[in-house]
Amino acid sequence: MFDITSALNFVDRHGDFLNKEAIKKIRNKPFDMFGVAFYLLYDQNDDGGFPIFRIQNAPSSIFETCSRLSVLIDFELTKGLAVKNAVNFLLRKQKEEGFWEEPENLPEEVPDWLRPGKIETRIFETVNVLDVLLSLNSIPQEKLKLGLAFLRKNLQDNNLLKGFVHSSFILVSILCKINDDENALKVFHSLTNKLLELDIDTLIWAINCFIKCQFLRESTVIKQLIEKISSMQQNDGGLPGENMKQRANLTMDFLFLLKNWGNLKFYRKKIIMD
Repeated sequence: MFDITSALNFVDRHGDFLNKEAIKKIRNKPFDMFGVAFYLLYDQNDDGGFPIFRIQNAPSSIFETCSRLSVLIDFELTKGLAVKNAVNFLLRKQKEEGFWEEPENLPEEVPDWLRPGKIETRIFETVNVLDVLLSLNSIPQEKLKLGLAFLRKNLQDNNLLKGFVHSSFILVSILCKINDDENALKVFHSLTNKLLELDIDTLIWAINCFIKCQFLRESTVIKQLIEKISSMQQNDGGLPGENMKQRANLTMDFLFLLKNWGNLKFYRKKIIMD
């Protein structure tokens, strides 16, 4: 049994500004929309993108721009010129071959896996962009087709994309959003064993990738994994992690997961908020 009240109180004590505002959002209470929007948008570059990891004077990053838009989607703050400019930045950056990747002049702090030129990074960036733009209903059909064609070229015989397993989790989300449940299910089945091997952080993120997949709403695997995470709740209400910041983030992510998956029958009573 996952104690919702204890988890909310834990995040309220140890979470950052965004986490505290997210608690209000989960409870369907007014939150600081201006403050959240400012925090996510204040350093937007002139081209519409956002600097990687908030590094001052860094070039606009595909990864960072998708990350900011994803949080704005969670808070339902997707209207306005800033979001439109970010979407247009992503649309402009698609390569002729259909993929996306970071600019060459990234700061030294950026890890090697995110740097341009690697096929696994191109695949990850591409699924990330397609997923975000589909969530916003903001991708023209020709660009969607071009991106999907690139992904198909890099789909392996086991129905998984080359490179990072994270890319295949996002692929399930993309396929569900374009109503291709048949292929989404094939990818999901190929991912089942990998789901069991994930750390708690990645597992919560992965399950959230499947939110739009109606056929997974009653999945025994998903239910078991949610129960597994629930059983890891600590006495102070939070989920385990290396430090309080990470624990607060994990706990908040799981609370969002529970709300998003709220029509799972055995959880329905547990996530009703006042």
